[in-house]
Amino acid sequence: MDERTLNNEKDMLQGNIARLSISKDLDELERMRYWAHRRIDMIADTRIQQVRNGCEE
Repeated sequence: MDERTLNNEKDMLQGNIARLSISKDLDELERMRYWAHRRIDMIADTRIQQVRNGCEE
């Protein structure tokens, strides 16, 4: 994942967290939890790959 995409995913994760903090809609809460988990996994996978490749970005 390139730096721009990574930053976008981080921004979207912050949005998911914000919605989780204020929503009272159970369907939306489930969707935001799902997407937050996916984004955390993508961000972590990217960082793990960078460390394995010796990249300190």
